[in-house]
Amino acid sequence: MLATFGHERLVKPERIAADRYGRLFVADGGDRSIKAFRGGALEETIPNASLGLLEATDLIHADGWLYVADAPGSQVRM
Repeated sequence: MLATFGHERLVKPERIAADRYGRLFVADGGDRSIKAFRGGALEETIPNASLGLLEATDLIHADGWLYVADAPGSQVRM
C-alpha cells in the first residue's frame, strides 16, 4: 500500500527514521525541526535549537532512543 502524509506539515523533508511503534521521525530542513508522525498524523514538532542542534544531518532509532547526528555541530544527540 502506498500512502502519503505530511502535506502542508513538512517544509523540506530530509532524513527519516522509524521505530517499532509505528512512529516516523522526519528531519525538516525547511523549519529546522524534527517532526514525529504516527499513522500519518503529526504528533510533535521539536525545534533543532531546543535540542542544541545546528542541523539534523542524520537520524536513527535504536534501543528506544532517537539518535541525531549534527555534522556542523560535530556532535550526536540522543
